[in-house]
Amino acid sequence: MVINHFGSLVIKVNLIITSKFLRFFFFLAGYSGVGLLTKIEPIDVKFGINIAEHDTEGRVITAEYDKFYLVVSYIPNSGRKLVRLAYRQRFNQVFHNYLKELEKKKPVIW
Repeated sequence: MVINHFGSLVIKVNLIITSKFLRFFFFLAGYSGVGLLTKIEPIDVKFGINIAEHDTEGRVITAEYDKFYLVVSYIPNSGRKLVRLAYRQRFNQVFHNYLKELEKKKPVIW
């Protein structure tokens, strides 16, 4: 299950293992976050896209499985009156490139 756009007051990346699900959450104080609940343990889980400028704005979880990548994301908006449109366009291009690089290795579910 993918969870998108939930609020939080705490800055943290959290991994909790329960008897039925693995839970991965990525959120920033005062902003929406993303989450992933899975019964199948991923090979690897990464938080962000490894670009500091964008990892403080967008929230991305990439879970690698045997045959595919599952990407959960919150994409930053352009703001009222599109005041952040230039940033959003840069983010879109970088995120697109990130997904394309993953696709070179195996299919991506986004």
